[in-house]
Formats: sequence, structure tokens, C-alpha cells
Amino acid sequence: METNRIFPFWLAIILALSVSISTSTLVLCAETSKAPGSTSDTTSGDELPIPGNPPLTQAIVDQETQFFEWLLDAPFTVEQRDQFRASLVRTWKGHHQDEIDSTMNVLKFQEQLNTKPRQQRELVREQLCEKYVGGLRQNPDSMLSKWVLNIYDSAHRPIAKGNPPLTTQVADAYAEVVAFMIKESLGKQVLHTNRHFKDSLAKSLAAQYSSYSPEQQRSFSQMPYLWKALRYSWAQSSEKEKKQFRRRLGPIVQNLLASASTQDAASKQDESSDACGSRELSCNSGYSEHRFVENMCNSSFASTISMHMSVFR
Repeated sequence: METNRIFPFWLAIILALSVSISTSTLVLCAETSKAPGSTSDTTSGDELPIPGNPPLTQAIVDQETQFFEWLLDAPFTVEQRDQFRASLVRTWKGHHQDEIDSTMNVLKFQEQLNTKPRQQRELVREQLCEKYVGGLRQNPDSMLSKWVLNIYDSAHRPIAKGNPPLTTQVADAYAEVVAFMIKESLGKQVLHTNRHFKDSLAKSLAAQYSSYSPEQQRSFSQMPYLWKALRYSWAQSSEKEKKQFRRRLGPIVQNLLASASTQDAASKQDESSDACGSRELSCNSGYSEHRFVENMCNSSFASTISMHMSVFR
């Protein structure tokens, strides 16, 4: 491939597109101004399509999300996807046509880029990501910069050494995977993966990550991609297939809950005013959050989860 001929053309597009990307995500400022760890939003439950020119459809939401996941090389967690969806909903409901146009320009660029060879797409991604992220770092205090850079750094900045190293994005995806599996197995929400819980889990994982074998570390590093694949496959699965998966999860979930069931330890949790707000696990189910996190970080349990996730590769 003759990169010397490619880059002048694509860099011109990148310069223009970086403006569209920034404009199309400016509304994220409102989303990220909320309390850390909060995922509730008045727009999160809005049904699609939403009127506009063009109407906001689920296809547009999915394509725009996929573009930013590709650009940042970071599969979004459920929390991040919800925030991104809410930002698009606000744009359309607010009739911000300039931002709508910028969003659609990004999708047109994505369609054009998809016709190019894989190597060329990756070269363009690296150039565009470097410019986009670099521009945000020039203004790190803006809400948009904080939101995007948090995702980017969570996916690329190590929190524990390894091969590959552990990142916050991997730890967050793992928390959401286990919460999903417990909910599907028990038919109820037991584990609430708010920011407090995710941070506690990431800290514990970082402390134990060096005890994981190289194979376990490599497998664990795929968690964001496996979680993304699971969400997609789950939506496409029949009820019969879901029941079969739930049956396989049963023994794993029961062992985790049994080992974390410590009523006495839960009763000795700090009685701070926000105890039942940030520690739903302890307050509502009688399980010690600390013990629960410890068992989730156990290398054999993490390997078991990764093994069950591997069917969605």
C-alpha cells in the first residue's frame, strides 16, 4: 500500500472530521456533570426513533457507538453505552441540528472507511485517534475531555503490570459480566455495579493480578471484547438457548455467593450515611462486599468466568 499517497487525502479528512467528532459529542458535557457512578438519566428510557432530520434510530445509536469504540480502541461498558445513548437522545430532543449533522457526517465517514482495506483503516484510526485525543488533552478540564479521556485512559493506561497489563476498562467489564451472570442465574439483581463497587474491584484485581498465570492474564484481557460479544449474542439468542446458559451458570454463581455469605461481616460494615447507597450488596442481601470482591478476584474464579465467556468469541 502506498501510504505516501493515502495520508495527504486521509489527513485532510481527519482534520475536518475531528471537528465533527468534537461537535457531535459536545452534549456529553451535560451527562458527565452528574455525580460519578450515576447512570440514571431522564433520557435513558426514551424510546426510539426520536423525530428529527433524520430521526434518531437504534441503528444510528449503534453505528455511532461502534465508531467511537473503534476510534478509541475501547469497547464501551454498559454504563458508558448508556451515557453515550443519552447524549444522542438529548441532541435530537433539543433539535440541535448542527450536532445532528456532525453526527451523520461521522457515520458517512465510517461507511466510506469500511470500504477500505483493514490495514488502511487501522492507519487512519491511529492518525485520527492521536489527533482527537491529543486535542482533548489540550483542554483536559472540559466535561467532554474528561469523559472521553476517562474511557481512553481506562482502556490503555495500566493499573497493574502483566502480559498484557490490567486496565480499568477490563476490570469494569468484568464487574458487569459477573453482575449479569448473577442476575440471569438468580432472576434478580443482587450485585449493583456502581462506581464504588467497580473501583473496589479494580483495586483488588490490581493487587492480585501478578498471581495470575500468563495464560490467565491473556484470557482476562479479552473481557471487554467478550462482554460486548455476549451482549450482542444474548439479544439474538432464543429463550431455550438462554435457559441452557443459565443452567451452566448456576453452580458457578452458587459457589460465589456461598463463599461470600458473611452475615456477621456485613453487620460490621461501616455505618456511614451512604452505606446503603454505595454498598447495596451488603445492605440488601447480607453479603459482605469486601468478601465478594475478594472471591471475584480469585484467579480460579476469574478463569472460570473467562472460560464460559469464550463461547461468545
